[in-house]
Amino acid sequence: AHFIFFPHDEGSSHEGANFGLYSHMWKAVRIANICIEKVNEGAPVEATPQQRNWLKGQALFYRAFWHYEFVRIWGTIPYIDTLIANGTEYDYMNRHWSYEKNGKTYNDCQAVFERIIDDMEAAADLLPSVWPDPIINWGRPTRAAALGYVAKALHNAASPLFNEYSKGLAEY
Repeated sequence: AHFIFFPHDEGSSHEGANFGLYSHMWKAVRIANICIEKVNEGAPVEATPQQRNWLKGQALFYRAFWHYEFVRIWGTIPYIDTLIANGTEYDYMNRHWSYEKNGKTYNDCQAVFERIIDDMEAAADLLPSVWPDPIINWGRPTRAAALGYVAKALHNAASPLFNEYSKGLAEY
């Protein structure tokens, strides 16, 4: 299957469109999803298990990071955690959706924040607390950074700004 970026990548009918930050953020999510899929398939073959964990942890971190930025800017958005095949991009564009976790149903922004929390917690389990060579690895996400975003996502999820649309109630 030919996979395309959602929905502005090469091969898409919107290929030439430039939607600014919106397009670039979705491309970053797509890159993270490609990385996660390839690591799950066993690539890169010459990497150690620790290196694969670090790679997957970084991809999970950045996928969640970009969704976090999305939801803060635009409110409820779809959470794209898979590669999207050509012609099916709009199957994933449900702006209003639900996510069930531990017997509780989350809607819209709350659902996005719960998915962000899931990815950031998974990233925290895979990322190092300190990278081996801080000069070469400066700026890479760490376990503490991922857990910091878990806290930020929980804080935003509790905000009346996001609760109004998810629960129909603008209160804490």
